[in-house]
Amino acid sequence: MNRWAILTASRWDAHASLGAPAVDGQLMYKAQTEAGGAERWRFAISARGVRAIVVFVVLMGLFYGFVHTPANETTAFRPYLALIARVVGGILGLFGYDISVAETTVHSPQFSLEIVRGCDAIEPAATYIAAVLASPVGAWPKIPGILIGTAAIMLINLVRIVSLFFVGVYYPSTFNMIHEGVWQAVFVVLAIVFWAVWVQWATREKRERPDAPPEETAA
Repeated sequence: MNRWAILTASRWDAHASLGAPAVDGQLMYKAQTEAGGAERWRFAISARGVRAIVVFVVLMGLFYGFVHTPANETTAFRPYLALIARVVGGILGLFGYDISVAETTVHSPQFSLEIVRGCDAIEPAATYIAAVLASPVGAWPKIPGILIGTAAIMLINLVRIVSLFFVGVYYPSTFNMIHEGVWQAVFVVLAIVFWAVWVQWATREKRERPDAPPEETAA
């Protein structure tokens, strides 16, 4: 037997999803009964959700198109990489290591690190920023979200590089595994977690006041 399932949706989505009728800001979808008694539910994709995905993909495409141009691959990021090397060298010096920094390379008698593209945390930061910008949330919560989240990713990247120096000194056989496996996965997870935490913060008022009218969104 067919029955109706009432799923809550914003009034913006009311006419964008499968032409379903809107009743008091809600959408109604049929659930079809199959021979075995199991039900197959048809969930419409939110129009705002589709737009968010499209905006995210476009922003990431622009990012990769920019950073992978020949000029950016070779020289454009070197001042930033050199800055990271100097900061890491200063931190390691606080631990009593005899450190010297030459452009993007951190030298010590025990171990040396070269800061190259991919060690700059730009990609996870760009992923996080694109996710925030694409989210269907008002513009004002995005500003502190981008600033705080990006700063946190950059600071954790410094922790990552310093930790890799210690791994190179004391556990050199595990360096590649931790560098290319563990820390890369950690940054992917961090970008997702930071975005999820920001979404919870940015939508807190809407969750506390479910009857409040939806705010204008900005990509």
